[in-house]
Amino acid sequence: MNKETQIKKNTAAGAKKRRRYSLARLALILFVALLLVTGGIVWLLLGTPEQQDTSLGLFRIKEVTVSGDTRYDPQELIATSQIAVGQSVFGVREQRAVENLLARYPYIDRVSIDKPAYDRVQITVTETQELAAVALGDEWLVVGSNGRGLLCLPREGVYPLRHLYLCGVTLAPDADVGRPALLPEDLKAVLTLRDACLQNGLEDVGEMDLTPGAVRLMWRGQITLLLGSLSKAEYQIRLAASSLPPLLEKYGAHVRAVYDLRAFADPENLSPQAYFTPEP
Repeated sequence: MNKETQIKKNTAAGAKKRRRYSLARLALILFVALLLVTGGIVWLLLGTPEQQDTSLGLFRIKEVTVSGDTRYDPQELIATSQIAVGQSVFGVREQRAVENLLARYPYIDRVSIDKPAYDRVQITVTETQELAAVALGDEWLVVGSNGRGLLCLPREGVYPLRHLYLCGVTLAPDADVGRPALLPEDLKAVLTLRDACLQNGLEDVGEMDLTPGAVRLMWRGQITLLLGSLSKAEYQIRLAASSLPPLLEKYGAHVRAVYDLRAFADPENLSPQAYFTPEP
């Protein structure tokens, strides 16, 4: 190999090496540029939570509203949701907002977060209805239709003043305000009885006793309906609702009585009868 050939080979190797270096450097420059561009776009869209001037980023939230019939202050709900004016609409953490509201406000049953416009957020809340009150220590725990404890009231007297009195049920572990108050099977039974009463015109039931084998209802504080079990409760309630008007007409609108419908829950009784027994 002569000297001229060796020089050519060295020159070619050097050029090849320089090309590899240039390509690597170009790739690094493009990568850094891409990061800068991406970061710039993210900053424009999201900005930072501390930046309240909407001119610093696109798609800033200009308005947060609360809809739905609620007893809570809308501004307090917005603050709890941690959705703020000036925040990017793309930075809204919807699941966190829902969890915050459900955890803090017992009456709230459902929450939805909507974005009707790129710069608006709407929080829609649905509250549960008060279902009944159950004794909890020296207080009444008001239970919602969702089974959660809603509030505690002083336990004055034998019965709660404004709520359906619920007894014969098992409280859920750690029952309290904002927590499950009843076992699922008891809640289902209460809702079934409540709905059957409403559907058949027995709106004034003031007491439900779900003691196994001794289920009973108190209607208007004057008629005790003995159901026995829950197996035929809906039929028994329908029967009571249809037969009470003529009985009240016969014995008087204010008669106090026991209406025994337990035979209809006995599968072995082939000819069940109801017994209406007025108090002396």
